[in-house]
Amino acid sequence: MHMKKVILLALFISLWASLVTNEKEAIAANKIIKDPVIEESIKKELELDSSYEITKTDLERLTKLWIEDNAQSLEGLEYAINLKSLAINYARISDISTLASLNKLYDVYIDHTQVKDLSPLSGKTSIEWLMLDSNEIEDIKPLATLENLRYLTIEDNHITDLTPLENLKQLYLISIKYNPIKSLNSLLGMPHLQAIYMTGVEADDLDKLLDIQKLRYVQWSKELTEQHANLAARLIEKEVEVAEESKPRPVRVIINNREILPISISSKNGTTFIQLRKISEVLHLNLEWKESTRSIMITKDKNQLELTVDSKSAYINNKIVELNEPPFIDEMYQEAFVPIRFLFEALNASIQWNHERNLINITY
Repeated sequence: MHMKKVILLALFISLWASLVTNEKEAIAANKIIKDPVIEESIKKELELDSSYEITKTDLERLTKLWIEDNAQSLEGLEYAINLKSLAINYARISDISTLASLNKLYDVYIDHTQVKDLSPLSGKTSIEWLMLDSNEIEDIKPLATLENLRYLTIEDNHITDLTPLENLKQLYLISIKYNPIKSLNSLLGMPHLQAIYMTGVEADDLDKLLDIQKLRYVQWSKELTEQHANLAARLIEKEVEVAEESKPRPVRVIINNREILPISISSKNGTTFIQLRKISEVLHLNLEWKESTRSIMITKDKNQLELTVDSKSAYINNKIVELNEPPFIDEMYQEAFVPIRFLFEALNASIQWNHERNLINITY
């Protein structure tokens, strides 16, 4: 009798364990977002409880998402049909086919991944900002249809041919650093191209830079060859700035312990400036541009700021203050950049820098 009880108990435990396993497998199979890293990122963005099961309706609410580190699969993200901003950084992802159904993407950052095939991005005319640095990309033909693309970085890949880009007439900034590019000829027909970042590029026709109509800025290696030096002198004669360090550059930003998409900053005379449009979207700032005075009204809760382009005088709640350096319209971005420390201190926020990690931490 005792032996029967032992056997029955063992059978019960085995059956129970099997049922639990099957239930877990069923739950996993029914998950829309399979990757736990991406699932956690979505829950943080939508402020969902950790135990909550993400639905398709939830994904339709998603407009921006940051994915990094150990993420491996984008499966399920095809339901995020209203996604506008997407960053995938340092992830073990090679397949971006789920992005094919996302037709509202505006800015996309995919860097330090195993991505090689860009065909899911083909035809996405909504994309204006695209960063594809440090991947496994060789073929950029899918980018040929991104007719509204304004900002493109394809640094540190295996790209030799820029021909697919020759019809991107809205492009004003491109970074092709550390690619074995053979020719710059495809850049000649870009009427708005103003900035080229090309450290490590040894194209056979570097003198084509002289024929790019609106070119205002070139950045390349510190160690200039004689060919570079001669070309630099000729570019400077055409009022093109030749520099060793980049102009506005993307930095990682954390606001109230939440990492957001990269935002561009710039430095002038010891003052750091931030791209106003993008930071205003994140902080839900109300912006009003007055063309007659070239001034910007920034409103957040009870705080009201007024800055004027190229003026050191600003107002915080109608009280005048003097800035070390004035806000400006960046020629390449065609957007306003404002002093970052002034902006956040006026909004009663604190800001910390981590220069090693290229990171800004903001608390308010």
